[in-house]
Amino acid sequence: MNRIIKTATILCVSFALGGCIKGDEPRPEPEARNDVREMRFGVSSPAATRSNTFDNADEITSMGVFGFSTGATGFASATDRTPNLLYNQKLTRVQDDWEYNPVVYWPLDEGVNNSFFAYSPHSSEFPASTGLSVSAADKQGHPTLTYTIPAGDIDEMRDILVATPVLDKNRDSSDTEVDDGMVTYRMRHALSGIAFLFSAFHPDEQVEEPYYISSVNLTADNLPVSATLDLGYAPTVSDVYGDGAWGEARMGGVNWNLKLAYDPDLEPGFEMSSTDVVDPTTENGVNTLLLLPKDIDASTRAMVNVGFRHHDKTYAYSVPMPPAYMHAGLVTVFLVTVSVDGISVEFHRTNTIEEWTDGSPGGVENVEMF
Repeated sequence: MNRIIKTATILCVSFALGGCIKGDEPRPEPEARNDVREMRFGVSSPAATRSNTFDNADEITSMGVFGFSTGATGFASATDRTPNLLYNQKLTRVQDDWEYNPVVYWPLDEGVNNSFFAYSPHSSEFPASTGLSVSAADKQGHPTLTYTIPAGDIDEMRDILVATPVLDKNRDSSDTEVDDGMVTYRMRHALSGIAFLFSAFHPDEQVEEPYYISSVNLTADNLPVSATLDLGYAPTVSDVYGDGAWGEARMGGVNWNLKLAYDPDLEPGFEMSSTDVVDPTTENGVNTLLLLPKDIDASTRAMVNVGFRHHDKTYAYSVPMPPAYMHAGLVTVFLVTVSVDGISVEFHRTNTIEEWTDGSPGGVENVEMF
């Protein structure tokens, strides 16, 4: 059951994006066009997953894509730019291919500028409690997502990915973003994470009687719960994580329970029989709170609440949540030490989401805390 934490990989998704015909227009016959190229898609790298996060491109099973055609004018200069090619088009993975309808095509005129934005998973796959919504079809400029974090069940949290925008391209731009009709998207995580590991305390560094963790709960009165994500935001040197893609957050109260790996009908809790650092959600639990990348400090009034049994006695303790330096794509991991006299919660390390999810050694050690 022991859990060790790890370092990251970059999540990349390659799309052969190629459309220019509006979705409501009839598909032209190939003989009526010269060298017609449909929109194609491809995703590479092996699949591996755990919990409620993406840590690999093959785990992406749906996406929402926006496409703009602005003629001879570049996207930034066009005054009437709206998603006239693709509006929140849902792409669905079927084995190694992607399906969507209707099919769109690249324009034959290579002087036409085409720009693309994407995110995952598609908005239709979010639970109603999250309140994910996309900007209107007639909105000019970058498309946006507005996301509200579920206030209760963390199983309903979703790991949101957003693509670096691909601007002013044609099917033969022949650069790192477009080549022979293939548009390459580089995806990144838009949310930040908090996770907990546990250790049992005993003066002799051995636990004479196991601790049984039965509940782990995080509450807050003033935590960021909703904000708008700019799909056209490209991270800069001063904002390498892309936190600035999110607009000003709405604050609110939350109450989250972690999913622990034990059967409450058969066991008193998750058993800790040594002083080793362990993950109480191993195998079938959920241990990652996916939050907006807004720093957590004393003003959020967050509390960590833990219930457990020891020597057939029941204990419940609450302590303030330490500050968390929240960056998009990173998980701040805290170590909770349990004893009959109380609990302590302290910063353990920071990982990328991929590294934390994959569970191997390593981590990001140089993230400055408060």
